[in-house]
Amino acid sequence: MGVNTLTALVPSFYVGLNQVAQEQTDLIDAVNMNAKLEGAYVGQVITYPIAPVATTDNVDPASVPSFSGQTAGSGTLSISKAKNAGIVYNGDEIRQLQLTGIYSNYYADQMAQAVRALRKLVSADIAAAGVAGACRAIGTGTDSITAGTTPFETAGDLTDFAACNRMFNQNGSPAGGLARRLILNNDSVYNIQGKQSVLFKANEAGTDKLLRTGEIGTVSGLAVGLDEMLVPVTTTMDANDLPILTGALVVGATAIVLTVNSCSSPMTHTPVAGDRFYIGSDKQFVYVVKSYTATTITISEPGLMAGELINAVVHFIPGTMTPNLFFTRDAITLIARQPLIAFEGVQGQLIGKQTMPDPRCGLIYQLLMWQTGRSIQIEVALAWGVGVTNAHNLGVLMG
Repeated sequence: MGVNTLTALVPSFYVGLNQVAQEQTDLIDAVNMNAKLEGAYVGQVITYPIAPVATTDNVDPASVPSFSGQTAGSGTLSISKAKNAGIVYNGDEIRQLQLTGIYSNYYADQMAQAVRALRKLVSADIAAAGVAGACRAIGTGTDSITAGTTPFETAGDLTDFAACNRMFNQNGSPAGGLARRLILNNDSVYNIQGKQSVLFKANEAGTDKLLRTGEIGTVSGLAVGLDEMLVPVTTTMDANDLPILTGALVVGATAIVLTVNSCSSPMTHTPVAGDRFYIGSDKQFVYVVKSYTATTITISEPGLMAGELINAVVHFIPGTMTPNLFFTRDAITLIARQPLIAFEGVQGQLIGKQTMPDPRCGLIYQLLMWQTGRSIQIEVALAWGVGVTNAHNLGVLMG
């Protein structure tokens, strides 16, 4: 007995997508989806090289140049999750729905709800990875350090767009076309749609899409989107955690060694990935914790943007923020594929299979039908993993 192809079920799925509520998840479209790594098994760690920063020397016209070898950096990715959602019917239930004339529509809505659940999980993982893996964070307006204030709240003030571009420019990030992305949370989009009337003026903005359809489009070279999985995050660090630097640090340093039990205010909490801090009185640069071990904070490249003196105080930014992410596509990578099937015959009771593309984003789901006694189970499944692959081009706009 062979395995059937379920092509006939796919049109019902698309009907359901038009009926069931669907959150916007623009992060999925904005990140890099790498098909070359789809062959990895769940849990396999994939290591990839990262080119180091180049050094320069004086040209000597009288001799052949002699360059030293470089030590490549590295990063890792893995497919970390394999999830499914689905529905089950027995024969009597199908007959009951058919007799009432609602079987097709109800089935379509159930399928759409299954896809919706998986899509939200993928988008939430991208959001969490972006917040934890950014190189720096910025506040709103002229306040570069305070979390908890929604961007774009002052009418006619587009400083928050400019601040994202300033960090991109400082880091040498690509520009032009749709290279730079800004994916906002729901509150930030609310402020743009409700307060930034300058973007409604077609003669100034160059388009009337925001006024007519609510689409923000591209502003200041940033392709703007909305993702409702950008939800509030809270740090355990507070204003009383004031460690000091053990030694002086130079521009580009990524390892920050702390004296955590300074007599003035010992550090009583433990930093985790995504926590934010600035050093001394330099509030222009807010760094994001990549990891913390013993007394050392590691941050992502390009590292410190200014040198710091020994005994400078490290100020963690306390409280809750709702993040917005700005990045180039290469900054975050999503690996997504169908979960593997060990056996497809009668013994496994798999009676049908089909791939099913999501018209709202680039994901392709696995659609399976299983026979269980007098019942059938229809399964929608996906395996995926998310990793920050270039933190240099990734920042958090704090809300």
